[in-house]
Amino acid sequence: MRDLPVVTMIAWSLIGTPAIAQVLEPVQPTPPSLPEPELLPPPEELLQPPAAPPSTRPTIPPLTGTITVSRFEVTGSTVFRFEEFAEVTEPFTNRPLSFAELLQVRDEITKYYVDRGYITSGAFLPPQTMQEGVVEIAVIEGKVEEIDVQVKGRLHPGYVRSRVELGAKTPLQVDRLVQALQLLQLNPLIENLSAELAAGTRSGTSLLEIEVTSAPTFSTVLILDNWRVPSVGTDRRQVVLREASLLGLGDALTLSYTNTDGSNALDEASYRIPINASNGTLGLLFKSSESEVISEPFDQLDIESDSRDYEISYRQPLIELLPKNWP
Repeated sequence: MRDLPVVTMIAWSLIGTPAIAQVLEPVQPTPPSLPEPELLPPPEELLQPPAAPPSTRPTIPPLTGTITVSRFEVTGSTVFRFEEFAEVTEPFTNRPLSFAELLQVRDEITKYYVDRGYITSGAFLPPQTMQEGVVEIAVIEGKVEEIDVQVKGRLHPGYVRSRVELGAKTPLQVDRLVQALQLLQLNPLIENLSAELAAGTRSGTSLLEIEVTSAPTFSTVLILDNWRVPSVGTDRRQVVLREASLLGLGDALTLSYTNTDGSNALDEASYRIPINASNGTLGLLFKSSESEVISEPFDQLDIESDSRDYEISYRQPLIELLPKNWP
């Protein structure tokens, strides 16, 4: 049993810097505090926060006095409904609010995302003129800008990238991403995997860097036994050759040949190639066998058999889950 690789991620949110007077200006959200990574890869232990980046916007002095907000309007969200945000902002409505309390509302919206795994998403106060007591809080939902895959071995980087992309959909959700990485850890084509999630070049984006070590993919099996029936010869000689990633795409080629004193069989000549990132595969299979009865007295009857089998198959897993108690 091989040691599990360490998957380490670094995540941060790049959100603009707002402020508010009679016109509300952007304010940078406070980066969330995330747990330190451990050696084992459960989702809650895979992330560690970097130092907060310096602000590129001028510091704006806070408001003096208070304003009364009747409603907060959260814009830019694709995963949460208005009613969900209303529960967060309700304690801050219909009462005088200081500038610090407005920033607290912004931070509560960011925390709502982070607590649900959207660790690179955040809220800010965009420039605005408050009308009828309504204050807008904008959300930038985090996404992976680029997935950079470095492979040591024969495995094609696109094989890894396409499977990670399933867990790196926008908005980026850490549990979904971690599960995609853990499923790759279980892949027999991969011996070792490490990943790092760092800040991207634009606000709300991240760069995912993955390093993979390919596992050995070629195997040979030789078998000598006496499991065959006496009519074709009990002594069996078999050789099986298998290459699990012929072109580096996870495409498997298998050749299996069996021989006895009275038979010759190409047990399997097959090729199976993945056709999507969800491990759907298309397979081709050919089998051939020739045998004759060699045991007395039936050998005088010249009983022979000859068969050919052809097969085309498509396999598509409907759902892929991690084993129980993983890791």
